[in-house]
Amino acid sequence: MTIRINLDCLNQLAIILEWSSGIVYETQTAGIACRDGRAEGVLIPIAGHTLEEDILQYIYKKYNEHCWDLDVADADHIDFAFQKNYDTKYFTVNRDKLKESREAWIHITIQYPSDYKWPLFKGVSANQAILTWKNSD
Repeated sequence: MTIRINLDCLNQLAIILEWSSGIVYETQTAGIACRDGRAEGVLIPIAGHTLEEDILQYIYKKYNEHCWDLDVADADHIDFAFQKNYDTKYFTVNRDKLKESREAWIHITIQYPSDYKWPLFKGVSANQAILTWKNSD
């Protein structure tokens, strides 16, 4: 049995850690382009008002509510924002999935060092995730 959860009312940044959980998260993405995002995994809220401001202001200023493909410059900017936040400093935008990344749905890779003491999650070998938030539309 698969459980489906709609994230259209999500009020903060979160990641969907892609993992076989039986829970599928769904949301509208890509601004006014209204594309669907859907992934199975575990939802983990991400704290950090500055991180949210850095990423969302950049996306909305550059794309004006219709971001459906990210480019390398976008990935670099988002990676820089991740580096400034303690909880996300080991997150990077997945360059292999840039064409699948868009507003409110960015594919990321998480690579904690083996000796890192305070990861957001433990006990899961998955390192692929999706950064998500409430779509602007």
